Amino acid sequence: MFESLALSVLERVLGQYVENLDRNSLKVAVWRGHITLERLKLRREALYSWGLPLDIKAGYVEKIELQIPWNRLGSAPVTITLDGVYLVASPLDDETWDETARREWGWARKQAKLNQLMAQRTVARPAQTAEGEGSESDGEESAAGDAVAQSSRLTLLSRIVNNVQLAFRSIHLRYEDGITSSAPFATGATLAELSIFSANSDGERSFNKDGTGQFKVAKLRGLAVYHKCNCRTMLDPQLPLHRIAQWLRELMLTGAEPAPAAGAPATPDAPALRPVYLSGNYVMAPISASVSVAFRPLGQSQPRLSIQVSLSALSLRLSEQQLRDMLRFSDYAQRLKTQSLGDVGAHFSGDTFVRPVGSTPG
Repeated sequence: MFESLALSVLERVLGQYVENLDRNSLKVAVWRGHITLERLKLRREALYSWGLPLDIKAGYVEKIELQIPWNRLGSAPVTITLDGVYLVASPLDDETWDETARREWGWARKQAKLNQLMAQRTVARPAQTAEGEGSESDGEESAAGDAVAQSSRLTLLSRIVNNVQLAFRSIHLRYEDGITSSAPFATGATLAELSIFSANSDGERSFNKDGTGQFKVAKLRGLAVYHKCNCRTMLDPQLPLHRIAQWLRELMLTGAEPAPAAGAPATPDAPALRPVYLSGNYVMAPISASVSVAFRPLGQSQPRLSIQVSLSALSLRLSEQQLRDMLRFSDYAQRLKTQSLGDVGAHFSGDTFVRPVGSTPG
């Protein structure tokens, strides 16, 4: 039962964002309990479902790993790891943002909502099936047995979800804009590591079998936000994805322009690979944090919910030019969103898209 549930959710989630997903290999890996996907390319329209009118110039995931101990689900955690997520997005220009793009953007948002509803239905289906079987069973003894089985499944599912361990490493999300402003800019967020796991009352990593109390720990390292004004070096999307990932990784780790390798010959694409200097353009300098959350049952002397936060020094700064760039992008996004909602509200006749009244042909 849980194998089919996991496969269905993974196919919907990954299929929405990843190109050329091998569903047969994914199915075999799910049943083995160890899923490893490497060197994944993100879809160009992956951000449409979030309501963002942005194109992905380059999207690359080095590794996704999922471990599901099917024979020990009640005593061992499910672990999910994303290692090396690199994404560069850009605004849609007037040539790209045509009627077809607007329709695609609108359908992507609808499809995302549909996938969300289908995932909720898939999760709820085991309980509904068990409930239906119990109502059709003959005799009180059979109905009681089905109710116990249903309760056991729901308890196990709750225990699995409560003990899921998440790890995200080496993430760099970057937005480059040479369209909405006369002064091109690049802004981005970097994250060295984020881990979320269940713990015991002492904050040590542990599997929690007791559903009456939960202890969660989140550890964050190297979260930063930068904004480079007058950025003259934009990424060339024609470069190989592994070269783009290497560039973004080095930029994130050092915060400065990496020095060329000794004796390395000059190449035509060297300017495109030369990253901007970040240390003087941080809106939020790299920070680290640790958060511990405790959920306790009622009737105890201790608080039912307690949160402890440990945060490193926080440094924020925003220049006037950076603020102007952000306001221009906000106006641009709002304008395209308004236009798109009007287009999505148009009528469809079969497979033919009918323009809204008053619109002009592209």
